[in-house]
Amino acid sequence: MSGDDDALSEPPEDLWDDDRPFLDYREYGSEEVLGCVERLLSDAIALRPGAGWLGALARASVLAEQRDRRLPRRPPTELASLFASWLVERADCESVRECLHRALAAARGAETEPMSADLREFLGGYLDGSITDEQFVTRLKKPRGRRPPRGASPAPVAPRGAIPLLEIDDRLREALPSSGATAKDLLAAFAAFARVPVDAAPLHVDDDVLLFESSGTSATLVRQFSLVDADHDYDRMEQLKCPLVFAGERAGDAVDHAIVWSGGDIAKWVAEVEATSAFVALTRLGPPVAVSVDREAI
Repeated sequence: MSGDDDALSEPPEDLWDDDRPFLDYREYGSEEVLGCVERLLSDAIALRPGAGWLGALARASVLAEQRDRRLPRRPPTELASLFASWLVERADCESVRECLHRALAAARGAETEPMSADLREFLGGYLDGSITDEQFVTRLKKPRGRRPPRGASPAPVAPRGAIPLLEIDDRLREALPSSGATAKDLLAAFAAFARVPVDAAPLHVDDDVLLFESSGTSATLVRQFSLVDADHDYDRMEQLKCPLVFAGERAGDAVDHAIVWSGGDIAKWVAEVEATSAFVALTRLGPPVAVSVDREAI
C-alpha cells in the first residue's frame, strides 16, 4: 500500500524494566480488545478516509477517547489502535477504503479473510505473554514480515530548505511572533512554518498533518509527522505542539471543544480553524498569556 503507514507508538523505556508485557492490558480479554478494534475501524471508514487511512484512524482514536471518558472502566483503546493499524498495513491493498474494509472483516472474524486467524494468534500471544515485548514491537513495525533483500535502498533526499527534524522545536520558537501576538497571528505563523518541509534522514516523512484542538480557555496547534524507514515500514510518529493558554476570568469564558485536522491544503485548514466558534471565542479573550513549544514521540 503506497502513501500511508502505521500509526504506532514507541514504548516508554521504563516498560522494559520488569516482566510486564508492553502496556499492561492482561486484564482485558481478546474479545474486548477485538471489539475496540472493530469500533475504531468502523469509525475510520465512516470518516471517509480518502487518500489517507492514517489520519482517519487518528481521528477515530480521538472520538474513542472522548467516549472512553464517560465510561466507568477504561477500554483498551490504545492497544486496539495498534492492532487496527497493523491490520490495515498488513492488508496492503490498492485503495485505502479496501484496506480498511479488509481490516474490519478480520476484526469481525470473517472466515473468508485470512487475516482473521493472524490477528487472533498475534493478539492471543500478546495477552498470554507467549510473545515477548521485543517480538510484539517487531511484528507491529513489520506487519507483512521481513522483506527479502533487494539491494541498497536509496538514501532519502531532503527537500531544498528543509528543516532537520531535531531542530524543528527551536525553529518554531524562532518563527513565532513575540509576546502580545493574537491567536490569529500565532495561527498564521504556525501555518507558515508548516509549509516548510522537514528532513528526517535517515528516515522519510511519510505524512505531515496539522491539528487544532481547543478546550476550556486553551488551545493547541500540532504538526504531526509519520516517519518510515527505507522499506517504507513505520518507524514512529512525532508531534510538534504549540499550546496556547488564554486568561478567562468569567464562567462564560470557556470555549467549545473543537478538533480540526488538516488535509493537503494548509490555507483551507487555517480558514476552517478560524471559522470555528472556539477560535472566535479565543480571539475575544485577547493575546494568550502563555505560549510554549514541545516536540514528542507518540
